[in-house]
Amino acid sequence: MNWLKKIAMPEYFQYLSYGFDADKGNAIVEGREPVQMSPEDVQAVRFGMIRVDTEHAMMADLSKPLLLATVAFAPGQLGVILIDGYHWATRAIQEGVGMLARVLTFKETLSCIIDPSMVAEMQKIYGSDSEEVG
Repeated sequence: MNWLKKIAMPEYFQYLSYGFDADKGNAIVEGREPVQMSPEDVQAVRFGMIRVDTEHAMMADLSKPLLLATVAFAPGQLGVILIDGYHWATRAIQEGVGMLARVLTFKETLSCIIDPSMVAEMQKIYGSDSEEVG
């Protein structure tokens, strides 16, 4: 299985109908000052329905910031979801510690959605042109 470590696989995250390019998101926020998240914040952004190998998670590097995407949940209502770092978040929750995170703006998040038709759908849910939201 060592050969798997040598293959650069793209990082994607699927949330409902939305596929996110996590590699692109991480490139966008590279160098951006991360925000500190409490253990409760980490728990809040980690969806329980996402399966994580807990044994593997306990080896995760907690110094790497999580990647959060700003998404529309309802007209005029934005929130964040975790799109990269489920193993890190799982370990942080198990150990009761907070983490650092970098957050994509709504406009940046739209640029990371893989399917262009879903970009329009996200804009429709929010009820505004993405140019109006940072």
